[in-house]
Formats: sequence, C-alpha cells, structure tokens
Amino acid sequence: MRARQVPWITVGVGKSHVAQALGHLAIRHGADVRFLKTSRALAHLAGGHADQSWHKRLSELARPAILILDLSGVLSHPSVTSSAWARTTVS
Repeated sequence: MRARQVPWITVGVGKSHVAQALGHLAIRHGADVRFLKTSRALAHLAGGHADQSWHKRLSELARPAILILDLSGVLSHPSVTSSAWARTTVS
C-alpha cells in the first residue's frame, strides 16, 4: 500500500462500530465530533448546488474538530466505483 492511501477492510468487521467508539472517546475528552454516512453528507452538499448554499453547507460539515464519514452503501452507488475509491488519498 502506498503512503497516504485509504486502507480497505472487508465488509462486516465492525469499522463503523470502531469509528463510533473513537468518536465517543473523543467527545469524552472534549472534542466536537460529527458522524455521518457519506451518502448523506454528499446528498447534503448536492442540495447546496440547487440553492447556491454549497459553501455554507461545506463549512457546516467542516466545523467539528473530528468528522467521521461512514462509507456504508456508498460503494454500491452507480456513480462510484471501487477502483475510484481505491485511488482516493487522505490529505
């Protein structure tokens, strides 16, 4: 795996559960955390194109210190392919 590449783990091993647990731990230590399904976040941003509020919506999503995006169901969407997500890197 190249540096900064998003790791892929098999389905059904508890990734969302672990992410939520880490989010709860961060909250206990005073961090502002938001957990969203990626599909919901993308739909929220897409709605911003219709009413010209995209930048405001993006700012709202970026406001918490920690934003956890759950990929559940995203890879099954017809506009997203596994190979496209595999090439995604974390900045």
